[in-house]
Amino acid sequence: MSRALTVVAVCLVALLAVELVAAQCPSATGFVNCLQFAKVGAPKPDERCCSVVRSKSWTNTCLCNVAMMNIPGVNFNKAIGLPKACGRRVPRGTKCNGYQVPY
Repeated sequence: MSRALTVVAVCLVALLAVELVAAQCPSATGFVNCLQFAKVGAPKPDERCCSVVRSKSWTNTCLCNVAMMNIPGVNFNKAIGLPKACGRRVPRGTKCNGYQVPY
């Protein structure tokens, strides 16, 4: 498969996964803005990403659901660390499927 087709396929998988979570988490579709950060080696999250992460509809459950989607190329630790990277406080002891969420 060519590189361009691979990139398109990865993007489609990511969008479909986010849409599935979006049924429970209204702001989950905004996670698309965070994909560059959540990939290994990507720069800090941009303001479009952080505005979603800091919104009231972005609950810890939503964060966990999005992080656990196994989107190709997305680093789980970076995805689960989005609140901290965006300056959102997460209660100490918050867990996602047994993983401690950084605070």
